[in-house]
Formats: sequence, C-alpha cells, structure tokens
Amino acid sequence: MPNTEQIQSMIRWALSVSGPVGAYLIAKGINAESLTTVVVAIITIVGAIPPILSFIWGWRAHTDAAKIKAVEALPDVKAIVAVPNPEPGSAVAVAVSDPLQHKVVVQ
Repeated sequence: MPNTEQIQSMIRWALSVSGPVGAYLIAKGINAESLTTVVVAIITIVGAIPPILSFIWGWRAHTDAAKIKAVEALPDVKAIVAVPNPEPGSAVAVAVSDPLQHKVVVQ
C-alpha cells in the first residue's frame, strides 16, 4: 500500500497534468461542455479519496495489535503487562508470544 508521501505525490501529479490534458483534448476537438463533465467527474473521484483513505487508516490504526505496537514503540515505556492467560488468538496473546515484541510481558 502506498504511503502518505506517495499518495500526495500522485495527487500533485494528477493535478499538474490535468491542465495540459485538458488543452490537448480541446485541441483535438472536444467541446467545453464535455470537458467540463470530465473535469467534474475527476474532481468528484479525487474528492472521495481523502475520506476513503481516512476510513481505511482509522480502521487499521485502531486495532488492538496496532495499539500495542504503538505503545511499545514509545521510548518511555519499559513494559506492557498483560493479564495472565490472555484470550487465545487475541492481539494480546499474539504480542505475548511474539519474541520481537519484547516489551509485552505477562503479569
């Protein structure tokens, strides 16, 4: 999945080529009304991208696993203490059993 900088770069590119593309289409005989329809469609699609990305980002960022990783990444956190016998398959159980998540320990 592209990162934020890549997405912003793609949007900048799309906006920068929209003028020359429009000029080319007009030169090839497309009328202004048809061009307006195309531009409105593009603006509608581009306008829908931020809320969709926000939804996906929020959905992924608010999982228990993502929260554990975020807290573990904080330099001032020495340990994340889990309850004994966390529910099998839960994000806590996975983090406890993952040797790479060394700050997650069982009480």
